[in-house]
Amino acid sequence: LACLCSQVQVTDESLKHLSGLRALTELHITSRHLTGRGFDQLSELPLVKLNLEGCRALQLLKGERLQQHLSGLQSLALHACSGVSQLAQQLVAQLARLARL
Repeated sequence: LACLCSQVQVTDESLKHLSGLRALTELHITSRHLTGRGFDQLSELPLVKLNLEGCRALQLLKGERLQQHLSGLQSLALHACSGVSQLAQQLVAQLARLARL
């Protein structure tokens, strides 16, 4: 199951509405309002592919958020996202299943 969220204003708070989609394996989000703080809402989902675009305030890795909540990712794409730091690169390297960045 895939979800494309590009015509709505996706925020960290609105990610909780996706948490019930237990078969969601791909998520594509275009939003300048997403910071990454809501990724804990996705931790129970079997996501293998995450594409983020235009996330101007992205703070993917405060602490070990990405590793803890999105550990099953095989593909991660960050298009026109700001806030991806060197720390983010280090933690992304710790995602054992990640085959594509």
